[in-house]
Amino acid sequence: MKIDYFSRTAAAAVYITITSLFWIVGLLGAFKWYFIVSNWRYQFLLGDCGR
Repeated sequence: MKIDYFSRTAAAAVYITITSLFWIVGLLGAFKWYFIVSNWRYQFLLGDCGR
């Protein structure tokens, strides 16, 4: 019984850790792409106005 409980707890901990890691990586990737796109749009607008 104890071993089963511990293995279930370990599995839950691993699952939570992996899920949170995926969330963090996904959020960082989204922020990175947002900054790249906003920076590109900003430069595009500057170039458009400069012409």
